[in-house]
Amino acid sequence: MTVGYPEKVDVTPKWPAGPEYYNSSVTVNRDGETVANYRKSFLYYTDETWALEGSGFFGGQIPELGSVAMGICELQAEITVDKTKRIKTNDMFVLTY
Repeated sequence: MTVGYPEKVDVTPKWPAGPEYYNSSVTVNRDGETVANYRKSFLYYTDETWALEGSGFFGGQIPELGSVAMGICELQAEITVDKTKRIKTNDMFVLTY
């Protein structure tokens, strides 16, 4: 299973630096063990307000899945209500690899 989360990294050994934050995703296997952790690169402007940039896309072998690539995309949704009170959405998904 793969889920996204705001990752907080303790950098106490680098004192006096504060913690580092990343927009991340983690993949766990059926035993609950972490098999991959990806930190988003190519940050969107809203990510730049709180997260550091990762080192690039994840690409590698994950047991039981095989060759895998991971990336976190940008999602923008514009919702408007027209005169008939119908909801319209204009979704844009961007994933660059």
